Amino acid sequence: EKQQAGTDPIGEVQQLLNKMGFNIGEPDGRMSVRTTNAIRLFQLQYGLKVTGEVTADLISQLQARVS
Repeated sequence: EKQQAGTDPIGEVQQLLNKMGFNIGEPDGRMSVRTTNAIRLFQLQYGLKVTGEVTADLISQLQARVS
């Protein structure tokens, strides 16, 4: 029952973060503190601008490193 990519960007980011080992718990499509912190950590580790926000650019950065 996974949603199609693009319909739930937060959920997609959560799944990608989990796959990369940033444990944010069960993807639920909500911006939790845990999700925001994981995004910041990912951005920090990969030399990206640290915003903690879900953007199209963030999704492509994650996808590029997961696939």
